[in-house]
Amino acid sequence: MPADSPNTPPPNARGPIAFALGGIVGAGIFGIASLGQVDRNLDSDLAFYREVRELVESEFVQERTDEQLLVSAIEGIVADLDVYSRFYSGEELARIERATSGTFLGLGAVFAPPTRDGRILFPMPDSPAQRSGLLVGERILTIDGKSLSDMGDDEFAAALGHLTEAPVTLVVASIGGEERLVTAVPESIADPTVRHGLMLDPTVGYLAITSFSRRTLEEFDAEIVQLKQEGMARLIIDLRNNPGGVLRVALGIANRFVAEGPLLFTDSRAGREEKMADSDEALYLGLPLVVLIDSDSASSSEVLAGTLQDHRAAVVVGTPSYGKGTVQTLTTLESPRSILKVTTAFYTTPSGRQIDRQYSGNQDAAITPDLLVQLEPEDKRQLHARLSTYSPPRLYREEVQALLISTSGEPMDLLSNDRQLSAALELIRGQGKPKSNDH
Repeated sequence: MPADSPNTPPPNARGPIAFALGGIVGAGIFGIASLGQVDRNLDSDLAFYREVRELVESEFVQERTDEQLLVSAIEGIVADLDVYSRFYSGEELARIERATSGTFLGLGAVFAPPTRDGRILFPMPDSPAQRSGLLVGERILTIDGKSLSDMGDDEFAAALGHLTEAPVTLVVASIGGEERLVTAVPESIADPTVRHGLMLDPTVGYLAITSFSRRTLEEFDAEIVQLKQEGMARLIIDLRNNPGGVLRVALGIANRFVAEGPLLFTDSRAGREEKMADSDEALYLGLPLVVLIDSDSASSSEVLAGTLQDHRAAVVVGTPSYGKGTVQTLTTLESPRSILKVTTAFYTTPSGRQIDRQYSGNQDAAITPDLLVQLEPEDKRQLHARLSTYSPPRLYREEVQALLISTSGEPMDLLSNDRQLSAALELIRGQGKPKSNDH
């Protein structure tokens, strides 16, 4: 993966380790030492590691495999670097690969809460679920012969979350109760990061970006095209609870609204690098824009908000961001298969703001909104839960609303208890003016 991924800080983000070292560890500690391709200091370190490992293998009260000990050693190296450095393997590896690639292996069915009831909220477009005929409101009764009623609270989600490419056999009940057998083959499904696109009024469009995968810019452009067809002349981008992701994608979105000048500065051990705007990429230059952020907007989402704010391309509304001003590089290792994330650079916004709280020692470092609007803790919790859900495709929106009203008595309501979005909407309509901040 490219060296441009300030990924997932709160709450469990860890960070960097030098890539040369990552390559050495991934290639196999003992093989390198035996080939004599290391200097004396490293050879001494490896001998010490070998001695400790052999002691643990022979004396520790519980058995450990060679791979377990190797993974523990790598985790120990990474853990002491900074809060952003992280070594991913096993279940965590699958999670980070899904986050950065923007895809996952599955059927593409989204379920109404509670998930374990098996009620289909909607099938995702062009997915195995849609092609196999699964419909809004239908209920899955069995998976490969096992009844949902015999599953524990998390077993149903686990069954669908660990699929292979083998066909899955489902017994499905329609809303009217008729049962039928459905067979679907899991495929690689696009996991959208651009969600909830809709018109808030005849001219104001809205979309939320939940993270930045390698597919996000493509999804963003497609949603803008759709919103423009629906009459959008002004836009609100919601970056609240967005933990970050692939940096070049966030910069690509910023470039859509900025035609010239720097988008970002990065400072690494190799020196300073400028990320400059390309005028040919400024497809939405001049579009009135408001960006929403909060204390869980981190990393690449802070880059996007800060860049647009510095270029006066957007007004930022909400609460101060998380405060992560570092770039992590992700390297894939093969033995054991894993990903190593290491901090490789600091970044500053176009106006020179360094917003990292950890390295600066300034606990107030962050992207500060032009218009500060607080949310009550419970309203914020509900908002984050709402943002993390999947958007019903436009084809199914009326059916989904009807299903939610019939099952829970409550329709989807984007503006419910959301003072920040209400303020952004009022502002972009020209009914409010923010205090200007010095950047």
